[in-house]
Amino acid sequence: KQINCKPFTGPDAIHPRNQGLEALTLRRLWKHFESFILERNMHFVVANIVRPLTQSKGVSFVTLWGGRRVDYFVSHSWGTSFPHFVQSIQCHALSKEGPTS
Repeated sequence: KQINCKPFTGPDAIHPRNQGLEALTLRRLWKHFESFILERNMHFVVANIVRPLTQSKGVSFVTLWGGRRVDYFVSHSWGTSFPHFVQSIQCHALSKEGPTS
């Protein structure tokens, strides 16, 4: 099973204002790898999913998944379980914009 991504390729794609991810993107990543991630944290996700996906292409995670205009900046602990992080982001998105899926 392959994950579909649509990188943003506009003229200012690398500008920080265009380096955001949609809440739905994080949810799709989690659902795709849910049985592998389990309750593990961001350290595990980065080492075992993000780096292998991005190193071979020499791009950032945001570039791979298609950066979007930033609406909210999120700071988070890498020690928190990834499912909890994704659920927190999704709850925030729902409170601001309604259902994402």
